[in-house]
Amino acid sequence: MRWMHISDVHMNKEFNNVISNILRDELPEFIKSNGFEADYLFVTGDYRDSAYMADNSLKEDLYQQAVNVADYIREIAKALHVSSDNVYLVPGNHDLARQSCDKEQIEKIKQSYPKFRETLTNQEQSYLLQRFEFFDMIEKQIHPEESNECRSFHRFYQEDKVDILCLNTAITCYGQEKEGELFLDSESVRKIISNTGIQRPLIILAHHDLKFLTPVEMENLKFMIRNRSVFYLCGHSHKLEYGYDDESKICRIMVGTTKHAEGAYPIISMGDISDRGDQAGFTFYKYNFADKTGWNLYNEFSYRINKNRIGFIGSSIVNDTNINFDLVQLPLKQTTKSTKEERTVTLKTLAKIKSALCVFERKQTITVSARGLPVNAGIVIGYALHKRQGIQLQYKNNDILFWC
Repeated sequence: MRWMHISDVHMNKEFNNVISNILRDELPEFIKSNGFEADYLFVTGDYRDSAYMADNSLKEDLYQQAVNVADYIREIAKALHVSSDNVYLVPGNHDLARQSCDKEQIEKIKQSYPKFRETLTNQEQSYLLQRFEFFDMIEKQIHPEESNECRSFHRFYQEDKVDILCLNTAITCYGQEKEGELFLDSESVRKIISNTGIQRPLIILAHHDLKFLTPVEMENLKFMIRNRSVFYLCGHSHKLEYGYDDESKICRIMVGTTKHAEGAYPIISMGDISDRGDQAGFTFYKYNFADKTGWNLYNEFSYRINKNRIGFIGSSIVNDTNINFDLVQLPLKQTTKSTKEERTVTLKTLAKIKSALCVFERKQTITVSARGLPVNAGIVIGYALHKRQGIQLQYKNNDILFWC
């Protein structure tokens, strides 16, 4: 499954500059000239710069801005051969109407946010939702068949091979929000992703990085998506960041913007994942202002996930195919000394495993366990894997933890 991820388009007539228009105009042609195709197009918020306009006299202008943004998104989707049904959007902090009373009202909502129930009242939800009229206009242009009658902060979709969770991380935005301050309304998230059956790969679209959520909201979200292959795609900071968090099992991809401004980096990404979500690859493209060559390959990031635990078992143990991590059988018995032939086969097996682990290109922890093997087998396994440069070993109970 393949997708393109862009963010922070920031296009409207008041703030557009010539260079921004040029780099945006060149993107669809760059896609077509390189033969890029995708299954999905993901856009993670901030479709305009005029976030501070709440004057009713501008509503007609807002509609035209929404049409312009939607036309541009459709142009990119067409270049990728992606249908409108497979275009997914989330709002950003620039896509809501801000009024002078918002700060006082939202701070009041935050203070009354129930400590244990962790949900908002219907009145609070209605107040926060009505601020996203501009984003709703864009959504209506892209997906005219969808009704706004049952609006909610977040949306959950089950596609053929993947689940997609669209988070609105901007619901409590009113100004320059800092890390650790944003609320999600955790209960509304729980309601839409609970009881979804088979645990397929999960793609989360959000405008803000996870670190902008309050500690409780972040903990809630991570608990709700535990035991999944998770890909968290975001923007907001106008720069590229990516990595894999071994503790939460979340692959996080933050892309840049599609405008020219000081401190902003025009960067987009193409992502690929396997059907099981156990392998992923990302290619990043950046607009090169220095030599005026336009959009170019910038960086790549690929690795395998869900291969972060390997179990070694002795010859007396039955290989249980229901175990959800890789099991490697070694010709060693727990109670007797091994023969030279058995040791030779073991070392060759470990050499193959070590070679397979070279696919890991980012720092992460891998746990190695052993059952039904001699006491010194763990030391042999650790030594064989340690031979690869860059691996650090640490022993914890009966497991070997190592980083590559």
